[in-house]
Amino acid sequence: MNPNNLIEFAHKGFRVTIGAATAFVETLQDPQQRTETLSEMTAELNEKIQAWAAKGELTEQEARRMVEEMLARQETPTGEKTAPQESPPSSTVNAELQELTARVAALRLELEQLRKSNQD
Repeated sequence: MNPNNLIEFAHKGFRVTIGAATAFVETLQDPQQRTETLSEMTAELNEKIQAWAAKGELTEQEARRMVEEMLARQETPTGEKTAPQESPPSSTVNAELQELTARVAALRLELEQLRKSNQD
């Protein structure tokens, strides 16, 4: 990294910090601005919550579809189980399924926490 770029980066970081601190103090001092800022932050948080909920729903649907496809591959039309053909080893499938389940659980927990904090 060029030393001039590093100095410019540090200088910009300093300016951003000073600007953020000034905006924070101004917000605390002006009740109208504080109300506007909190309203904007609440609206942005609500938008994020909606986006995360939609993303979580899609992830859940994808996980369900993958599990259903894996189960369908392992059963014949008569319902008899057969050895999987051209499918990943069961340890890989189990690991992927556990990973997807953990991701869905984490997204649900995060969404619930955001909803609770939004209600406060």
